[in-house]
Amino acid sequence: MAGNGKIAREIADLQDKIERLRGQREQFAQRHVEAVASRREFLDRGTPDLKGLDSISVRISTLEQNLSAADQMLESASAALVNAKARAEEERGAREREQRARAKRRVFCRPCVDWTERRPHIGGAVGAALANRCFELKWIDRMRDSRALTITPAGHRGLMETFALSI
Repeated sequence: MAGNGKIAREIADLQDKIERLRGQREQFAQRHVEAVASRREFLDRGTPDLKGLDSISVRISTLEQNLSAADQMLESASAALVNAKARAEEERGAREREQRARAKRRVFCRPCVDWTERRPHIGGAVGAALANRCFELKWIDRMRDSRALTITPAGHRGLMETFALSI
């Protein structure tokens, strides 16, 4: 839950930043339009004052650079906002999965000692979810007429690649 509040604040901050950047960009765009119009008026007068023209050209160039920088900052902030929203959605999904697992009758997660070999393993809903996923991936298989499980060749590879476990 603490992470959720942090991400929500990050999203709100990014939304505020994007609004500020949009406002700044709009100001730069308006100033650019005004500077281009000023240059047009200056040239229409027919008396070329090179210092005045240089001054206007520098102002236009600076405003174009400001517009470009504002566009880049907007793009960066927008990408960060999309990323933060995706993280918030993933966190929400993880909380929902945890709540569903806790709602079941079984314990969420606990250590458990195998009753035949007296070796510890993960019990509860987490252990069941891991086992189900390993069955789906065909990493484990049940031994015939037994509760025992075997690790398949694909399971040996998958456990090594995913968890760095060599069994």
